[in-house]
Amino acid sequence: MSHQQTPGYSVLRSPVAHADLPTGEHAAELPYLEVNGSPNLCYLNVAERVASTGGKAVWGWRCVPELGGLVESQSGHCVWESPEGCRWEITPLLWTGENGEVGVIRQASKFIPDDTIRQRYEADPQIGLIRRYRPLRNHPNIHKLCELLEREYTAWAVNGDAEAHRYWNGRVNAIANTYGVRVEPLAGCRQQRDSVAPDLNGILRAKPVRNSPENWAEDRRCWANVARKVMLSGGVSICGFLLAAPITPGLEAIKLVAHCVWQSPDGELIDVTPHGLEDVLFFADPAAKEIPVAFAPLNSLPSTLKMIQHELAEDDQERDEHSQACNRRTLGVDAAQ
Repeated sequence: MSHQQTPGYSVLRSPVAHADLPTGEHAAELPYLEVNGSPNLCYLNVAERVASTGGKAVWGWRCVPELGGLVESQSGHCVWESPEGCRWEITPLLWTGENGEVGVIRQASKFIPDDTIRQRYEADPQIGLIRRYRPLRNHPNIHKLCELLEREYTAWAVNGDAEAHRYWNGRVNAIANTYGVRVEPLAGCRQQRDSVAPDLNGILRAKPVRNSPENWAEDRRCWANVARKVMLSGGVSICGFLLAAPITPGLEAIKLVAHCVWQSPDGELIDVTPHGLEDVLFFADPAAKEIPVAFAPLNSLPSTLKMIQHELAEDDQERDEHSQACNRRTLGVDAAQ
């Protein structure tokens, strides 16, 4: 991609002007309730809480001030409302330090209700984290900074375009540096991800999981299907990888596809998503929350690693086409409303 080109906005961009967006100053502060939820997986945490305790899910924006108070990031989010009508933050956040260290933050949050987040999520549960930015200072440079931050984030989270992400990150820092702050590149851009799953021994402990799809479940939406199943029948969600077809010719590597299955209250793992594969070999691995596709190489030959990179590139292209189709469908829904 040439740096003179301007990547278009995705569905993540709010259709209203930045100055018209509500900030955390107008949001409710929700106390944190520890329920042993998975970091960042708010929709699954809330679905499991509703199934076990009652209440309902409330969708909207989680507001976090950033860059020394210059801007506020607003991320698509889901919180739990108790049967008594009290709203709680039950999802911890992951953070990454300057030296790559990773931690978990468990604290109250500022939240703006907005049911359009639910509509976007239902249109494409794999769309990734929906995010927008709001200036906290009324200055043209800060408004421009918010626009560039959205472009940077879209390049990373939606398009998986490492080159575009680096370009927009440079544009962001051209403004941010004048205020004495720096925005580090976002880690984990899809084109820069590791080509193998962190737990290579997972293929040795993979076990068959019975495929029993619900009549309302949709193909390629395992996370949403399991969340709904938990709300209807209890149990919990288990994320991991299913073993897909090996790379041929020869048994060079095994493709691992991120997947989510339902664990019943009796402890049985059941695959409730239709996919035409019948029963699947599956192993639990929290890395599936971050890595959509990986490969377990069965040798260290350079030709095998080259084949893996080729397979990843093809998967990226297919995923982009699917995401763009879902974006067009979502934009059509928004226009109709």
